[in-house]
This record gives sequence, C-alpha cells and structure tokens, in this order.
Amino acid sequence: MLRTLLSLLIVSAAWGANPEVALWPHGAPGSEGKTGKEVAEAPNAAHGYLKVTGVHNPSLTVFLPPAEKWSICD
Repeated sequence: MLRTLLSLLIVSAAWGANPEVALWPHGAPGSEGKTGKEVAEAPNAAHGYLKVTGVHNPSLTVFLPPAEKWSICD
C-alpha cells in the first residue's frame, strides 16, 4: 500500500499541478447504475463539517509542495 502511494505521488509530480486520481475507474463498488448528482450541504453550525452525498465516482486530488520544498532522498 505504501509503495502504491509513493508511486502515485512520484507519478503525479510529472502530471503537473493538482492531478485528480480516480479511486475506482468505473465508479465506486455498489454504485453501478446510480446517476444521482453530488449534493454538497452547507456546513453544519454545530461542528462545521461539509457533507457531500451522492458520490458515485470518488477521487483524490494530489496537492504537492513546490519541488524545492521536498525531496524523497532526504
């Protein structure tokens, strides 16, 4: 798992700024045939968390620091 994440970070550096990586290429398991839109609700006043529902194709966006700020070999 760690190797996969490190490989992903290294490859993402070559893609450019903030690449988006799909977690499942054909949608999340169990979401087959679902077409509802993602809905983001306003943050809850009690705890401030943003709630997003109806996510069928989740992804991660990689935010890397500038190259001069990090090194894999340190």
